[in-house]
Amino acid sequence: MTAPHQLQANKEALHSLVGKHIAFKPMAPTDAKAIHQYASDPVVKRYIGWPLMTTEAETESFVKLMIDREAAGTHLYVNVILNEQADPEHPQSHPTVIGTGILFNINTEDSHAEIGYVFHQAHWGKGYGSELVALMTDFAFNTLSLHRIYAHVVDVNQASKRILEKQGYHQEGQMKDHYNIDGTYHDCLILGKVN
Repeated sequence: MTAPHQLQANKEALHSLVGKHIAFKPMAPTDAKAIHQYASDPVVKRYIGWPLMTTEAETESFVKLMIDREAAGTHLYVNVILNEQADPEHPQSHPTVIGTGILFNINTEDSHAEIGYVFHQAHWGKGYGSELVALMTDFAFNTLSLHRIYAHVVDVNQASKRILEKQGYHQEGQMKDHYNIDGTYHDCLILGKVN
């Protein structure tokens, strides 16, 4: 089982993961401006559990909340940058954040957690979501020793469902009319993967 102090000890390993096209970095207050670019997009907001940010000040407050949650050991966050910006031979002082990944609802007694992710619209359809899910799932299983990872997906967000299925997640259930988006009810698809 993964104790909260182990989450804290392992978060640096998560923050330093590098994939084929993307790399992770820790959440920082200086990321708020870049995060606001997708946190303030109503199209992006339709599919994630974040509130719509209407001002940069709101996003700054939300980034602080995420940093505080991670410090408390209840959530693990990564901000996503493109690989070339993580190149140690060509470091950039402020790489552009294009998305955010989350491990949350971490249940150490039953050894499972929920995964979530969000990307700027300009970076949809490029395989970055699939790469993020692969990296975070591998970390959850092999570093945190969790047994099961799951995700909740709005039924109309078939792109997100495909991302998870590409990484071996299977639909385990469906909750009727779970989300009310812009006055219309949508089902919640539950996808999971067991280690």
